[in-house]
Amino acid sequence: MPLIASRDNAHFKMLRKLLASGRERRQSGQVILDGLHLLETYCAQQGVPDEVLLSESGAIRPEIAAWLQTAANGLRVSVFSDALFKQLSVVETPSGIMAVVRPPSPLPLAERADSVLLDGIQDPGNLGSLLRSAAAAGFRQVLLSNDCAQVWSPKTLRAFSSFAARKRRSADVSGDISRQGTGDGRGGGAQSLYRRTERAAGLGIRQ
Repeated sequence: MPLIASRDNAHFKMLRKLLASGRERRQSGQVILDGLHLLETYCAQQGVPDEVLLSESGAIRPEIAAWLQTAANGLRVSVFSDALFKQLSVVETPSGIMAVVRPPSPLPLAERADSVLLDGIQDPGNLGSLLRSAAAAGFRQVLLSNDCAQVWSPKTLRAFSSFAARKRRSADVSGDISRQGTGDGRGGGAQSLYRRTERAAGLGIRQ
């Protein structure tokens, strides 16, 4: 695999745009996952990524090399110098592996599912933390207004951590959110959500 080491490389520039621009992600229908755990989870749930991105040092890490040995034949792989890869990575210490993927297809609204409604959460890190908490508490779906941060932005995915590749995304339901009522949930038989033994198989996220 040839090494990409120039900042003027057209593919490198395209990836930088994909990471930085929500408009670019919407137009291309692609997003970037950072880290082997997210990639493994995505592959188990959704299939083969469009492309795998490696750093020069990451390509020889035992855990990454072992994963590549089991990856599908014909997988597109690009290798970048460590300096260029660091410019792509959203974490301070690069993981050595990222992937260009397509988000899951939309699913219909589950009207009777336990849900969390989020309105105007514009900080990606805060949004990711809320999604992680919702998944840990066993909620089945999260509904987001249009003015929330993008679910598939790199910073949201980073905060969402291991749950990110399991989520399912569907069409905008901001109109549904505005019509929903809320309750305080303080019934006499209330119990901690985190103590419930049953957990949702997947967290449906709709924006």
